[in-house]
Amino acid sequence: MALGIGAACIGALELLQLALEAVLAGILPLIGITGDIAFDGAEAVVGPMTIATMLLPLVPPPLVQQIRAEGERARGF
Repeated sequence: MALGIGAACIGALELLQLALEAVLAGILPLIGITGDIAFDGAEAVVGPMTIATMLLPLVPPPLVQQIRAEGERARGF
């Protein structure tokens, strides 16, 4: 759920950036478009993971223990 919240936050941020990115891509066509694609790709991966990591301390400890136990059983430990 934390990853979904992170993706939603980054999606909202992307919508707010559309106008500025369009202007920069128009002024500097090659550099603006290439930089925009690279920055958006990194932002789409790093952003949700960062937000999800910040939200993890809000998860109740019994749920974390259950998830860890399930992961260990799946690995055969």
